[in-house]
Amino acid sequence: MNLKNFFLVLWKEKSIITGVIILVTVVTLFLGLFKAPSFQTYLNVEVKRVNRPSTEDYQYDEYYAIQAANLVTDTVQSWLKGKSFGGESLAKADFDAKQYEQWDSFLKSRKLSFQNLELEITTNDRKTTSQLAKIVKTTIESRVANLNLNSEGQPAFKADIEVGPVEQKMVNFTFLFLASLCGGLLLGIFLALIFFYWEK
Repeated sequence: MNLKNFFLVLWKEKSIITGVIILVTVVTLFLGLFKAPSFQTYLNVEVKRVNRPSTEDYQYDEYYAIQAANLVTDTVQSWLKGKSFGGESLAKADFDAKQYEQWDSFLKSRKLSFQNLELEITTNDRKTTSQLAKIVKTTIESRVANLNLNSEGQPAFKADIEVGPVEQKMVNFTFLFLASLCGGLLLGIFLALIFFYWEK
């Protein structure tokens, strides 16, 4: 089939394509309209080297501090991905035990630099999102402080965490509309070609 015949087939089966586009668009927008609300907040985590002992190699102190902070930041990120951390946090927030396996859907992390992480927490309830953010904040701060102690029993690292406001995650209906149009068009073309060859 050449390009001309292809467009002739589409024109002939335009009623199918139009119907599919309308159906897909209406169903998609309807589902988006009644989608359960979700609330999210962001936490900015900065890992710092503290209580550093003075060394003779003072010119390398900052380099060592950066390398150490980078390693601890990676450690924090590995905690966040672990089911034990998620289970502990969700249990404190009174989540059902069955939801512990869904930890990845509640929290996502992204490393911004050698000592900075951005955490995104999303749940279906504003109060729960705020509560979970506070629990994650205190848990990280406690774990980092006790991760490595110096000879005087002082923490070698500190996690400074800033918690942003909890905001409702709104459905982007413009994007949803355009995506449903494209999806409906492709599906309509596919069904139109099948119907055309079926008739033959």
